[in-house]
Amino acid sequence: MIRKCKSTFFLMIISILSLMGQQESNRFSFSGSEIVVDFLPENDMYFSQVIDSDVTIYNLAEYFQVSKEQLFKVNHLDPKKPVKVGKVVKVTLDKQKVNAKVSEQNKYLSLKYRVKKGDTFFKIQQMAGVDQQTLLRINAKKSTSLLLGELLLVGYYPKAKNSKTKKEISQPETAKEKDVEKKDKDLITKYYLSDVIGSFDKSTLGNGQYYVLHNEARTGSMIDIYNPMLKKHIKAKVIGKIPDGTYQNDIKIIINKSAAMALNILDARFKVNIKYEQ
Repeated sequence: MIRKCKSTFFLMIISILSLMGQQESNRFSFSGSEIVVDFLPENDMYFSQVIDSDVTIYNLAEYFQVSKEQLFKVNHLDPKKPVKVGKVVKVTLDKQKVNAKVSEQNKYLSLKYRVKKGDTFFKIQQMAGVDQQTLLRINAKKSTSLLLGELLLVGYYPKAKNSKTKKEISQPETAKEKDVEKKDKDLITKYYLSDVIGSFDKSTLGNGQYYVLHNEARTGSMIDIYNPMLKKHIKAKVIGKIPDGTYQNDIKIIINKSAAMALNILDARFKVNIKYEQ
C-alpha cells in the first residue's frame, strides 16, 4: 500500500532531482550518475530529456547506444524537421543492457523509478523485469511497502564505452545540425498570463533559490512572477511539471518557500501574473 507523503513539497524535491540530475552542477540528466526512468505501455523503459542547443536526438542516441530512428518514432518526430528547443523527448533504453547487479558502479548509470499512485511492488517488478528479492536488496528495503514519490533503484545501465566529456557530448555532430538547432531557438513562444492561481508549502524551509513547477513553461527556463497586490517581482527557474493528483485542478503554478517570501506571499493559495517561455 502506498502512503501519502506528509509534505507535498517532498514531491517537488523529487521532481527537482529527477529533472536537474545533480542540480546546477549537472545540467544534463545523462551526464550524471543516475537517471529517473519510466515505462511505456509495452514496458519499454525510457527517461525524459529536454532538447536544447546542447542536447540533440543524435548525441542522445549515440551516448545511450540506441537507434535514432527509434527515438524519432517513439516521439512522433519527423527526422527532416528540426526538434523544437524545450521539447521533452522520451529516450528509450535497451532493456537487454540493464543489469540488477554490477561490479563497477562508476561504469554504469543508476536507473531510478518514481512511485506513482496505484503502483505496487509487484507491478514495478514486472515492468523492470527484476525479481522481488533483488529489488528489495538493491534498495536496502525490508518490506514491499511504498511511498508515493519514492525513488526505487530498478537497475544499472552501461555508460558509453567511448565516454566523452560533457562539452564533447553536447556538441552538434554536423554544421547542418547546428544550423537546425539555431532555427529551433526561434520557435520559442512567450506567454503572459494574469490572475494565475498558485500554491506553496508553508512547512518547507527556504534556501534562497527560486524554483517553480509549471505544466506549460519550458523546463530549465526562467519564469517571471509578479505579485500585483504588493508590486513584487522575481524570476524563478522552472524545474518540472506539477505532479498529477497532488494539488487542486485550478492550481497552475507551484513555488518554493523562498520564492513566496520574496513575493511577500503569506497564503497557501494566491494569484500572480506570470510570463514564461514554451
